Amino acid sequence: MSALRFGFAPVSLAVFGALAVGGPASAQLALPPLADPAPAGTPAPMVLPPVDGPLSTAPPPAPPPVLTAPPPVAVQAAPLQAPDLFSAEAFNTGLPGDLWRGTSDGLARLVIPQLSQKPLSPAAAAFARRLMSTGAAAPEGAGEDTDLAAARIGAVLALGDAPGARAMIEYTPGLRQNAALAQVAAETDLVLGREEEACAIGDMLNVGKDQPYFRRLRVFCLMRAGDKAGAQLAYDLTAEQAKDDVYKRLMSAAVSGAPAGEASLRNGIEYALSRRLQLEMGPAMANAWAPIPPIVAKDLAAPLSAQAAAATRVAMPVNDTSRASTLDPAIRDAALALADNRLTPDISDRLVSSGQAGGNEAMGGAALYAAAGAPADARVRAVFATFDIGRSTANQGRLLEMDATATGGAKGDAALLALWLAADAGPAGPTVADRARIVRALNRAGFKDDARIYALEGMLELRPPPPPPPPPPPKKPVRRRQPRGN
Repeated sequence: MSALRFGFAPVSLAVFGALAVGGPASAQLALPPLADPAPAGTPAPMVLPPVDGPLSTAPPPAPPPVLTAPPPVAVQAAPLQAPDLFSAEAFNTGLPGDLWRGTSDGLARLVIPQLSQKPLSPAAAAFARRLMSTGAAAPEGAGEDTDLAAARIGAVLALGDAPGARAMIEYTPGLRQNAALAQVAAETDLVLGREEEACAIGDMLNVGKDQPYFRRLRVFCLMRAGDKAGAQLAYDLTAEQAKDDVYKRLMSAAVSGAPAGEASLRNGIEYALSRRLQLEMGPAMANAWAPIPPIVAKDLAAPLSAQAAAATRVAMPVNDTSRASTLDPAIRDAALALADNRLTPDISDRLVSSGQAGGNEAMGGAALYAAAGAPADARVRAVFATFDIGRSTANQGRLLEMDATATGGAKGDAALLALWLAADAGPAGPTVADRARIVRALNRAGFKDDARIYALEGMLELRPPPPPPPPPPPKKPVRRRQPRGN
């Protein structure tokens, strides 16, 4: 692998630039009577037209050309590729159908399950949701992997799109034979208020009914049907298998009438229990599971307080550019340029100049602006090369592989590695140095808009550190008493 380097590109480069006519069958054709045929060998008489003037000596007109049909074009039949489990889509994301061509199926199995298990920053979550929602041919070897298909749909659900997850489930076979897929489908239906459909999924499942989730779903469905004795028995079995104090509190209230306490919106079952118990969901909305607030915000049957809290959560933008007003002017203008997708060399110059004057935040801003594809001249590139934008804390193997696949490999690999690094970093996102590497890789791999949004997220966090606390006041000297003499 060739040596990897990061920096500005010239203005002309993109390193800093982030488908028998006829009558009825009974009709008779009337022909004129035929004359007696002339004896064989008799020349045909010449029939002259009437002459109104002198005879013309011009040759007779040439007969019209005979038109011949072109030879038929040979049609080459090509077999159509059968849809695989990755063909289901949540919506038209604009990403191509060859998104996963050449992508490592092993890497997909490592990364995709993490997207519903680890928290991501808002910009990383938006990119992950777009990527997982795309209908495309699966990585080679993964087209029939139902567990991986379940993880992909589960990621779309966990990242906030229950209707999209339901659309994908409709086109994914194997619901009765795969517990992971059935769980994602049941949770999706519970979030969407389709309790009867969720219970039917549990009833029709052929495998994994003894898993804790489906035992809990069975308790809920028995309670919902009014069979409190059966629900109590099933609940006792569930409590022994997997203890959960929140689920215990809510289900005890639903079955026996015990105090319910506060609402819980951690998953579909707890959301369905909280709604059936008519608990106040507003206070819990800020920490609710991502697919729940968009549904509650549109649910006219929900209490107004819950609708309002859900609407507030949904209205939170991925990147709130109103915060840019508190930034250094050069960083502010760079953030607004990223938001408008208007990257100019003069802002590159201002960032570098500010960084050269000692602004550490501007140095980081220059790195993010460059990685998103902003142009810069030779002087700016030279000055940038002197900057220290901080240390990398990410896994170096993943960084190196991401760099390599972004320039000469499968774009799906580059996207998965970028999301793996983002999942490692958590909801606060990576360091500036690591974020710039991710932005540059996404930009080079063809995810230009996603790269720009991820760079903007980092730019909006570039604030100077708070001033150190004032030193404590000096302590007064303690006067010691002199011992009295005898």
